[in-house]
Amino acid sequence: MKKLTLVWVMVGLLMGAAQAQKTNCNPTGIKTKTFSLSLSYDGGGLLSKVEDNSGNVYKVTRNGARAVERIDYYEDDEMIEWYIYKENVIEYWDEDGIYETFELAYDGTALTAIKSLNGSGEVEFTREFTWEGANVSEMKAYKPGEEPKVFTYAYDDKPNVQSQLQPFMVILTSKFNHAELLSANNLESMKLPNNESMKMKMEYNEQGCVLKLPQTKNSLTGREAVLITKSIMY
Repeated sequence: MKKLTLVWVMVGLLMGAAQAQKTNCNPTGIKTKTFSLSLSYDGGGLLSKVEDNSGNVYKVTRNGARAVERIDYYEDDEMIEWYIYKENVIEYWDEDGIYETFELAYDGTALTAIKSLNGSGEVEFTREFTWEGANVSEMKAYKPGEEPKVFTYAYDDKPNVQSQLQPFMVILTSKFNHAELLSANNLESMKLPNNESMKMKMEYNEQGCVLKLPQTKNSLTGREAVLITKSIMY
């Protein structure tokens, strides 16, 4: 997707917004080395708007049941891309029409697969999920005709501060290999298809509000890599 990398950065940084559901931590601003974000909420404390320092804006529209109906992306006050949420389908539109569609499959309430289709309706990628309780323990990701790549995940016992942002998470999981975003608990470690393993660690303030994104430690090099250095304002 043309803007999805920005969405991924935004959603990763919005982890603290989800924590608001548990500890009333609603971040109002986020700064990184390269840009900053301001966050707004509706009367119910749900995220309604995100704006970056360049004036680009994401606006979230919800229905009467508080579920997301669409997310609109604006540049220079002009809406150029939008996501439409339907039953088991998310459509990604731009001015030329449907750019991509995500088809969702469920077993009860558990998401078991996401298929990414291009504008012509052809399947480009599939991700299948295995659950243990409320967490995704394994994901198989593959293109048509290819062998699946297998990712495995292990978690702590604390509420996943990202899981409240499911509308974004489903899109991101369908494009990037981050199935842990769908889980109820925080990711502690993951094993990649090349047998490399990654360990995560979270940082919180005294009130339990998220201060940083998880840092990862590469099992092959032993080095730590911070996804994005930033500060979160509450």
